[in-house]
Amino acid sequence: MKSEVKLEDLDGIGPKTAEKLRNAGICSAKHLSLFNVDELLNIVDADERALRRALMHARSLFMPIRAVKASEYVAKKPLPQMATGVKSIDNLLNGGLRPKAIYELCGQPGTGKTQLCLQLSVTVQLSANKGGLDGKCYFMDTEGTFSPNRIRAIAERFGLDPEEALNNVYVIDIMNTDHLLHVATSDLIKAVEEGVKLVVVDSLMSRFRTEYSGRETLALRQSRLGYVLDWLIRIARLYEIIVVVTTPVMEVPVAFASLTERIRPVGGTTLAHATTHRFFLTSRSEKGFLKGTMTVLDSPTLPYGAMANYMITERGVEDAH
Repeated sequence: MKSEVKLEDLDGIGPKTAEKLRNAGICSAKHLSLFNVDELLNIVDADERALRRALMHARSLFMPIRAVKASEYVAKKPLPQMATGVKSIDNLLNGGLRPKAIYELCGQPGTGKTQLCLQLSVTVQLSANKGGLDGKCYFMDTEGTFSPNRIRAIAERFGLDPEEALNNVYVIDIMNTDHLLHVATSDLIKAVEEGVKLVVVDSLMSRFRTEYSGRETLALRQSRLGYVLDWLIRIARLYEIIVVVTTPVMEVPVAFASLTERIRPVGGTTLAHATTHRFFLTSRSEKGFLKGTMTVLDSPTLPYGAMANYMITERGVEDAH
């Protein structure tokens, strides 16, 4: 199988170069195909011409080598979707989340962003006939929000063994933006090649806002943010997985504006252009329950302003009553 091609099987890669690449965190020929030659030269001391030959060989194995007619493109077998466990949200998404895309959940604290991410880390484990992908989740936690107890409670709701559900979620505490980029380009891909179908970053902007707080650092912050997002979409498209990121919001003083116009996602146009689907989450307390609304901010396939209602309970995120 193509996915089992080793680094040594590529043109230009001998045992020594293969060892250097593995020491740099590059674990397979498919993983190598995600890089460009300049990125490789920055992390590996190797011959440039040999690396170019290896990259051309790897790309010929794992990436499209010719354009196809749009009619052929449409005729391709559709990728399986992943249900969220909330019918109203699944209906909003036309059936669920689709691979090869980045979904952004933005909103104020308490709107259910993390709760939905925790739930998705369980529903991805469900079999296809139950709306899952029979896969694992890789959860990058930048704010200490991951909750094993919530995973257990949600797993019980969906009929999964709580401890087995925890075993199928990889969790890593992200300490800074360098760490985030390192994980995205190395350790994450190893996990994806071992069955991860969902990647969560909660919250994507947390470390960037802390490390690049002044206006004078804005350009550098956006450049590094864009590079991390570029890697996430590379992985999503090549490995056909789903990426979900959460982001906070900020208030912009605009007279006579609606809530979605006054409250905007942090991250600017860099984030807006990089994510595939963007959703704005709001919440309110009603009769002892925390109820929320998910609104489409931007999507190539979903109508702007379309909404879904939900509620947050001890069992996770559910349909609003």
